[in-house]
Amino acid sequence: MTTPAYQLLPLTLKHAGLYSQLINQNLDQLRRHFPVTVRNNHTLTSLKQFIKSKEKLRKERKWFGFLILDGDSEEALGYICLKNVEWTVPKGELAYFLDKQYRGKGIGTWAVNAITSFSFDELELNKLFLLVAEVNIASRRLAMKCGFQQEGFLKKEFRMHTGELVDVFLFGKVRQ
Repeated sequence: MTTPAYQLLPLTLKHAGLYSQLINQNLDQLRRHFPVTVRNNHTLTSLKQFIKSKEKLRKERKWFGFLILDGDSEEALGYICLKNVEWTVPKGELAYFLDKQYRGKGIGTWAVNAITSFSFDELELNKLFLLVAEVNIASRRLAMKCGFQQEGFLKKEFRMHTGELVDVFLFGKVRQ
């Protein structure tokens, strides 16, 4: 999936160093909203083991993770994944983050729309959903901008890095 400006590159072991660098540059944000990712990035070895486990899930068609790259320089701008794919419905959950210096430039909108197209057109999923922490206003705005509708508000649904359980908004989008 490419455009002249950006591309989605499937996350594989070959890209572990690039992914680790992206995580390390954004630890403050990721500790709050991606605690599992941060826990698995203590060393390059632990991150490679994490990616290897995700590659197994990709083969099982339960997870699809992508680095968001600048189309010219191939610099990592962010990460987006389709996870918790459930084929009985069929549906999946989106999660994403952008490097702090690339927020507010339309890259998140492009990436969410690109993975939505991939999910609906190529995988033929019927529904996508997002769980967004109540405090993550930018992510809530992005979901709505990309056509996701708020479907609910879930109390104490997500565990932060501090151990605190927080409320999240549930956003969904169905294939037309």
